[in-house]
Amino acid sequence: MDWPNWPQQAAGTALLLLPLALRFDRWDRLEFRRLFLCSLLVYSVLFNHASESPSFVVAYTGIVIWYASSSPSRLRTAVMALTLLVMVLNDVDLVPRWVKWDILVRYRIKGMPCLIAWFVMQWELLVAPRSTPQTDPGSFPPPPSGARA
Repeated sequence: MDWPNWPQQAAGTALLLLPLALRFDRWDRLEFRRLFLCSLLVYSVLFNHASESPSFVVAYTGIVIWYASSSPSRLRTAVMALTLLVMVLNDVDLVPRWVKWDILVRYRIKGMPCLIAWFVMQWELLVAPRSTPQTDPGSFPPPPSGARA
């Protein structure tokens, strides 16, 4: 399509920052910050008009961290399976060349699971209640009095 990139980038940036504006009270939770990091990793590839195929490693890293650090869910498992399926189909030579170039590359199928995962992450940041207790990595208990550093 032949239109400017900035409207999509502005909308994506607004959606990325919306949880920080509306749910800033949850910023002290490690899980919220980790989920925001995952969202930021996927966002950095999705809304970069100059991103190339190798840069999807960054988005996939965000998706894997999100999946591995979250509690099990059918939705997360389905998104992860879709991501792995598209990644494998797009990056192996088992798929016929015409399918790869005429469908997968032409319609940018590689970005679809990333977009779906990003929307789920944003929904979790905005709406989904998180059940884990508040943790701060800097608040470990002090060592016993006889321990040496």
